[in-house]
Amino acid sequence: MKTRVTTAGVAILVLGIARFSGVSLAAMADAAGRPSEEQGYGAAPRESERSAATSAEGMTEDANASAAERTIPTAELPVLLRQASEYERSLLEDGVVTRDELLGAFQAANSCIESAAAGAGSVTVHEPDLRGDEPRFGGFSSQDKASFDAVGEAELDCVEEFYNHVLAGWGMRSAYAAAQPLLAAIADCLAMRGYAVAPGATRVELALAVGNPGPPIPDFYACEAEAIAKLGR
Repeated sequence: MKTRVTTAGVAILVLGIARFSGVSLAAMADAAGRPSEEQGYGAAPRESERSAATSAEGMTEDANASAAERTIPTAELPVLLRQASEYERSLLEDGVVTRDELLGAFQAANSCIESAAAGAGSVTVHEPDLRGDEPRFGGFSSQDKASFDAVGEAELDCVEEFYNHVLAGWGMRSAYAAAQPLLAAIADCLAMRGYAVAPGATRVELALAVGNPGPPIPDFYACEAEAIAKLGR
């Protein structure tokens, strides 16, 4: 049997750190190579895998509403809006992503995938997992490779159109919080070199403290490298 890994996620630059989330069926490594009961392509995740993924994130169903809403960092909102689809911009333009908006965008993407599967024929879309901080796609399977591949391509488009940037907005604030020690170390280094740095500055703001886009800013990159080495990242 041949199994295709289908991941529908978001790769965004947040403070120079790549983030990839919103995992589809085969993001769980052991699922990727496990034969289904019948020969075919793809498979539904087992309940034990769903539970393991939820536990690994330290989440339970009671933690579904870990935050009713999350504010997108001001410096990142214009970039996110430029990249987002019209549908996503309608949810992001106020600078806040609510839990309902996150789930609504996810369901819109999942419905889009289901429509693609119905059009391709002979493709089963499995139930998503709405537990945890970020919902997970259930993946899809088929006995027909051409249909399976067609839905795989459509999945990427559906997630990009309806979900990727909403998920990005939902996760940005926690990514910023995790990066604060690094940002603080860069700020300290720049201050030692005579640059005026505002408290709590983002990576973009730290770079702008050294120079505007275009001209080289070696002091910023030197401080970033020094901070990374200091923190062992």
